Amino acid sequence: MKQKLSLFLTLLSALGTAPLAQAIDLSAIKEQGKIVSENFSRVYQTNLITKNFAINDISHQYLLGYGQVFTIETNIDFLPILNNIPSHQNEHLATEEPQTEAHKQQLNNKKELEALQLEERNLAHHEFSLDKKIKSMQKRSKASNQEAELQKLDKSIRQSQTELDELRDKKQLIAVRIKNKKMANTMQQSKEKPIQGLSRKAIYQTMLKRTYELVCTEKLLSALPESEQLTVIFKDLGEEQNDDFKDEVWAINMGDASQCQRKELSIKQLDAKAKKYQY
Repeated sequence: MKQKLSLFLTLLSALGTAPLAQAIDLSAIKEQGKIVSENFSRVYQTNLITKNFAINDISHQYLLGYGQVFTIETNIDFLPILNNIPSHQNEHLATEEPQTEAHKQQLNNKKELEALQLEERNLAHHEFSLDKKIKSMQKRSKASNQEAELQKLDKSIRQSQTELDELRDKKQLIAVRIKNKKMANTMQQSKEKPIQGLSRKAIYQTMLKRTYELVCTEKLLSALPESEQLTVIFKDLGEEQNDDFKDEVWAINMGDASQCQRKELSIKQLDAKAKKYQY
């Protein structure tokens, strides 16, 4: 999965070879990418598409000359949807003892959950120690009147604060994984049946609709040149392929996005201009 995404991003990067007509503020693009990721997470998880639906992760990467690429990962594999497991894999599972297979999966899920919870506890201990260290250095900094010591302390405080921020981001991601693992265990134990009519395609279409609404109502990525693109990769929401599912890829030109914001293009017209394919 990671290898496939890396290859795809490499291909996109190779397309971004056109000369730029304006200066690029990479720090602004990075900061706006973080804000857009938060907005995506909000709109996708407001009025849930289905019970227990959640966003696992949203990452963003700027490809010079091509544009900003967002990768959306959901908990799709933990949801009781119609095509959750490839058909030929279903046939394979049917030849095994159902109770034995379910028991194995339950044990694996339990071990994975315990490992995640242990990692979360270790991160919490590290977070506490690091926070205590920062406060101690801040106290020393206030009490010091020596310039050399102040500079040294301020540098250490900034480095430790960066480490603390990264640790908290990781801790938050672990918390999401724990939540999803608990959800998977609950659904397995209750043997919940697939929800009729709910499919990967239906979830993708709902997420895409909300993406259009966000793009056309809020000024996103203003630091991005209008000649470049906004691309969103919806992981595993495409058609079945072997033992996996394809990613849905959606891309629009930033100039077209600006026109939609100014009401010069409707969402329907923007959709007609968008590039949509599976990879």
